[in-house]
Amino acid sequence: MGAISQESSIPILKEFASDSNRSVKETCEIALAKIEWDNSEEGRKHQESLKEEQEVAPYVCLVLGDDIC
Repeated sequence: MGAISQESSIPILKEFASDSNRSVKETCEIALAKIEWDNSEEGRKHQESLKEEQEVAPYVCLVLGDDIC
């Protein structure tokens, strides 16, 4: 749920963040932190920079050759 970073997942993650199972609790805490970061200004800027890198990669392969990619 955290990997897709949908804010609509927050209520269910908060519910299970107090689970008695340590793995469940920690996984929910990590997912909540990821959603918060992904939706922050810094997180959005990071996502944009990744998109730009992905758009450039095919052109680098064309210029430098397939063996580099």
